[in-house]
Amino acid sequence: MKFSKAIILKAPRDFVVKCYTDDDTRKKWDSMIVSKENIAGIPLAKGSQTKILFKTPKGSDELYETILENNLPHSIKGLYQHKFMENTLTTSFEDLNEAGTKVSLDVDYFKTHKFIVKVFMTLFPKQFKSQVENTMSEFKAYVEANA
Repeated sequence: MKFSKAIILKAPRDFVVKCYTDDDTRKKWDSMIVSKENIAGIPLAKGSQTKILFKTPKGSDELYETILENNLPHSIKGLYQHKFMENTLTTSFEDLNEAGTKVSLDVDYFKTHKFIVKVFMTLFPKQFKSQVENTMSEFKAYVEANA
């Protein structure tokens, strides 16, 4: 399943990129993140790996991020591996003017490890999209309140 989402932020691109990529800042706006731990390589460098602990309704769960491409401040692409599925996420930052930035997310859930997850993804794709939309809304609120 592939989809794209975009938002416009009333903040300069450099500030938006910093808020998106800085782990300490991310914990302030991303309500799902419990912790992030670098496990290999230089953080955000191509090939680096991070263990992400995130909240679920039943407690917390692990997700592993591998940076596939880093073209910041323009874009960054990661591979995200979970026990149930794998996806890539490409985040792009477009400078609209001195006080505006367009953030675009291209998500590709390309592998599921459980049949029920594939069924759920097929029947309820909006659930996956709404999670991304919620995170983007949190990000927008934080960036615009702190720009």
